[in-house]
Amino acid sequence: MTLSNQYLSAVISTHGAEVTSLRSKHHEYIWQADPTFWGRHAPLLFPIVGKVYNGTYRVDGHKYELPQHGFARDSEFELVSQGADYAELRLQHNAKTLTSYPYPFVLTIRYQLYGNQLLTDWQLFNPSNKPIFFQIGAHPAFNLPQFDPSSPTHGYLEYYYLTDDEDLDAPFTHITINRITPDGYVLPEQLSVDLPDGQQPITESLFKDGALIIEQQRVYSVVILDQHKQPVVEMSWEDADIPVLGIWRPYGAPFCCIEPWYGRADSLGFAGDISQRQYIQCLQPNQTFRHRHTIICRR
Repeated sequence: MTLSNQYLSAVISTHGAEVTSLRSKHHEYIWQADPTFWGRHAPLLFPIVGKVYNGTYRVDGHKYELPQHGFARDSEFELVSQGADYAELRLQHNAKTLTSYPYPFVLTIRYQLYGNQLLTDWQLFNPSNKPIFFQIGAHPAFNLPQFDPSSPTHGYLEYYYLTDDEDLDAPFTHITINRITPDGYVLPEQLSVDLPDGQQPITESLFKDGALIIEQQRVYSVVILDQHKQPVVEMSWEDADIPVLGIWRPYGAPFCCIEPWYGRADSLGFAGDISQRQYIQCLQPNQTFRHRHTIICRR
């Protein structure tokens, strides 16, 4: 389905409730899923983010299996309502989901174009009489304009945080990154990275060990800039305390992903109950988890 206003058009698929295109008159912002690098656009991660250790996890003493990032990205969503500039889609538990994730849920995704922005709202409802445990995250891939594979730098990232008065923002001058194994599990070691002028160059070496995992640093906005340090696209979220941010780019790819996460992959060797996973979210009976993030198109 296509949403549009005077500034942007967006294409949303019922498969995974995925944004497959976001265009202005002159620029396509979303990666077009060339499988040479990565055959997805902007998948929704649920009910886990990353991997459970060795593909299995435990709930109340029982073992279950889930693929990396869960099943929502490969599920068919129901279209609930649609207008010229918005769409609302829904996924809820069924016999198949309960075999790999033994919790009832109702997950509603709403997309709304507003000026030069695409607003995304998540609502996860727990219809049961017991708490449910989950993780959820976004994974949009943004095109890097005028991409030149021979260039040593393909653009820049700026990370912003709220200052103490919470009315002003400022760029980070350094960040701390968790190290991960080649299989994508999180190690206890961390690396501190300086950001000259508050900017991180997008280079091939930046992602040589995989995704950048940035935990509990109160990032609330990330901007991608082009090679001339002009802003291209910004992604921000209302919750400045979102626990984990992922940044990812495959080797040689002409895109970069900005990924706000409520959760992350298991630590290496983790074998506890789902309730003990790092950054697991707990939703009480008949309660709703809500989150909003915004993609701001800057050209």
